[in-house]
Amino acid sequence: CKSVSLYVDSTVTTTGGNFTVANSGGTNYGPILDAKSTQRFASGTFLNNTIYALTISNPTGFTYDGSLTISNNLHISLGATVNVSGDVSVGGLSIDTLTSTAPLQSSGGATITGILTIGKFSSTPNVGQTLAIVQSANGISGNFTTVTLPAGYTGTTSAQGNNLIL
Repeated sequence: CKSVSLYVDSTVTTTGGNFTVANSGGTNYGPILDAKSTQRFASGTFLNNTIYALTISNPTGFTYDGSLTISNNLHISLGATVNVSGDVSVGGLSIDTLTSTAPLQSSGGATITGILTIGKFSSTPNVGQTLAIVQSANGISGNFTTVTLPAGYTGTTSAQGNNLIL
């Protein structure tokens, strides 16, 4: 079988690491990837290397071998790191817990738009401290239009070299 079309009106789950597509009535739904070991997808896994939304719920990380466009929101949970072997484009980024490692990394360029939402920090940041949100070997294009941080924190994002920092 070379291609499969799947219409999902609720949830589909596989075993041995989950690939779940859930529609909870919201507009930011898409596949939820979780497993106990790093997941690696080949270029072309998603049609035209583009997907509407994606949730990575895998503490050991996710790698996409090729360029990847997530036209709406990339949600990263459990301290995961998303590695893209090529250019990456995201229309929004939500991070449950921001650690000292950039949660989105690209060996190509990175194009950023939309809203950045951070649920919490893994440790209390110092005043003036910067944290990498996106690390890209070939630079950053664009920026988040809105930054939402945990209560009591304020900040903005900006490109600094090959990093988008908070």
